[in-house]
Amino acid sequence: MGKEAKKKEKVQELVRRWEAFLEKIEQRFNDSLDQVEEALVSQLLESDYDYNTCISSMGSMLAQIRELLKKIDKTWDKEVRDQIEELDDDIVIDLDKKNSKFEDKLYYKIEPFQRKVEAKLSQLFYDHAVATANKDYHCSQCNAPIDIEKDLFRAQYVNCKFCGTANTFEPDIKFKTIGWNIIENIEAYNLEEEYRKMMKLEDKISDHRPPPPADLVERYREAYFDYYSKLYAACKKRNPMQKDFYDNAMKNRTSDFEMDIKRYS
Repeated sequence: MGKEAKKKEKVQELVRRWEAFLEKIEQRFNDSLDQVEEALVSQLLESDYDYNTCISSMGSMLAQIRELLKKIDKTWDKEVRDQIEELDDDIVIDLDKKNSKFEDKLYYKIEPFQRKVEAKLSQLFYDHAVATANKDYHCSQCNAPIDIEKDLFRAQYVNCKFCGTANTFEPDIKFKTIGWNIIENIEAYNLEEEYRKMMKLEDKISDHRPPPPADLVERYREAYFDYYSKLYAACKKRNPMQKDFYDNAMKNRTSDFEMDIKRYS
């Protein structure tokens, strides 16, 4: 076998080993995401639905997954790149590009995964918390049955229709928690298609040399307000007592959008 043939064979072997390494990283990455989801669901159930602690745990778990992905650059730079570069510069350039695309592919899976798991945990928490309100309520004075609003996630003051006594009903702390980000997480994931469309257009604008084309800005504007108007409408339907909150949130989104467009221009 000639010198060039041996060099080519050595390069091919190094590339095969590197590709095998990337395959293992991707498998570990996917397995880790599955394990994170299972672990968080178990933690929520076993902690008596301690939602905030689960969300904190997810942040730590995802940080560990990001550390796994950092091994790609570290291993390439310290153990592989120089060996291949000595034999073939062109292949190193190609592999640098492939490595970058590979890392991006995995990194881009994390944010959709996080949204999915937040929605799953939120739905589990929501179902559990609503069940705490699905019970009979009675007047503190005459014990007559009293109707309370099941979608009002705060204390309620209800006068008894029989004796007139003013009753105060304080919902379970879990039920009150529903009124904040729980509902928004659920409804946001129900609009995942609209969200992805909006984000793809935002990426195109941010990647475009300023100023971005007017038609691209207009398409982004339409997708942006389509997503957020649907999101807050769905949240108001679930939590009508927070109508003013969501209306103000929509106003803030409008001003945020204009600021973003100026930044890209």
